[in-house]
Amino acid sequence: MNNLNNKKSRVEMEKLKIENAKLKEDISILKQLQQSQQPLLKEASMQQLKREQIDLENRYRKTE
Repeated sequence: MNNLNNKKSRVEMEKLKIENAKLKEDISILKQLQQSQQPLLKEASMQQLKREQIDLENRYRKTE
């Protein structure tokens, strides 16, 4: 009986190791994706700031 429990424990441990490896790989992929998206996010933020600046300049001109 004890031998059977040890085998089950080892099988569970192996399953957890595999799952852990898959999760580490997923994290690595997500980090790479995040880094690859960084320039796009920066560009989108810059465009948004430019639009807001133009909007503020237009509002200011209307008050002159």
